[in-house]
Amino acid sequence: MSVKVVLRAPEGEKEEFLGSSSILSISMGKKILLQAECLDQTINLINSTFASCDIVISDALQRFNFMAEIQNFNEKSAMVKALLMGDRWLEKNLSILSKLRIKHRITRWMDWLNASNYSQKYEFYAMFDSFEP
Repeated sequence: MSVKVVLRAPEGEKEEFLGSSSILSISMGKKILLQAECLDQTINLINSTFASCDIVISDALQRFNFMAEIQNFNEKSAMVKALLMGDRWLEKNLSILSKLRIKHRITRWMDWLNASNYSQKYEFYAMFDSFEP
């Protein structure tokens, strides 16, 4: 299967992306993004377009899909399975990720959930969700 990765933006706005920051979110449930050819082309596009990139491996988030798909699968077991899936993905794709020539960092979903200010920000945003004028 052949894959072509492109940056989609309204006509005349692609130049605004040059030299900016980017986020590449890797979903463990999206098969196309898990293919090496697609990732390799994506890294090339990122290198030629952006000044920096945060790569977020959304592995722990996959636990909810496992719990929905597998009957009587508890959250702890689903989390272990999801984190192992993320470990395998990183191990398999480290050589492609090492082609990044720009400033970058690789994080996992749990890095964000375990951030010291996560609960404070979550409560702040939840306050807006529950607001009724």
